[in-house]
Amino acid sequence: MKPLRAVCFDIDGTLYPKWMFAVNMALMAFPSIALARRYRRFRATIRLEQENPTVPANQKGFRLRQARSILEQDDMPTDEHALEVLMNRIELQFYRRWDRKWLFMLPFRHLHKAMCSIRKHGMMIGVLSDFSIGRKLRALGVEDLVDISMCSEESGYLKPHSAPFDMLSQRLNVDSESILYVGDSYEKDIVGASRAGMTTCLIDPKARRADVREVLARRYPLADMIIGGYDELIHWFEESSTGGA
Repeated sequence: MKPLRAVCFDIDGTLYPKWMFAVNMALMAFPSIALARRYRRFRATIRLEQENPTVPANQKGFRLRQARSILEQDDMPTDEHALEVLMNRIELQFYRRWDRKWLFMLPFRHLHKAMCSIRKHGMMIGVLSDFSIGRKLRALGVEDLVDISMCSEESGYLKPHSAPFDMLSQRLNVDSESILYVGDSYEKDIVGASRAGMTTCLIDPKARRADVREVLARRYPLADMIIGGYDELIHWFEESSTGGA
């Protein structure tokens, strides 16, 4: 493994608990539950369509593809006007919600200390989320510690496609082989980061138990590390710096 130059994180379920994310997402089911279902269905589908290109491969292209797919689900017209109307609805119901001054999220214990430890060791910090970042980092109290933050949509794709991870690496100006990526989802975070050539770290509170960690290690072979909390990540960095890892 190359010496690490950056540590990057997923946000939802990684920097704060999944159940808090679920509460925020539940609030986004309104005013249109039907639109919320179609929005989620598209995002689940595009993760499986790894070979289908987004044109252009950027956020605008992603959101056009998203709107077109949702309209096609109901055999609705996909002309320019229909696409614009739907994209505006999606913007209001989903994307702008993450910009609220109040978000229901509290960071995992030791998160701030872990990021400070990373900076102390001379490494950069990046954040990559499939959802709009909005005010999340500010709400979690770590905004000032993050060098680069981006939404996967900016690459035209969602995790586990390698494009978001490659773009994150480029923006950090750090080779992917010198990045440790921390995430809570094996299928999205660990598989995607591994495809991009990053070292991977799965975070799961249940992994504090040694027997559970062994089970997870067998179940998730692409996870180079498995931690139960950020105190363990701090310990790993401290051991690494003294040659103990």
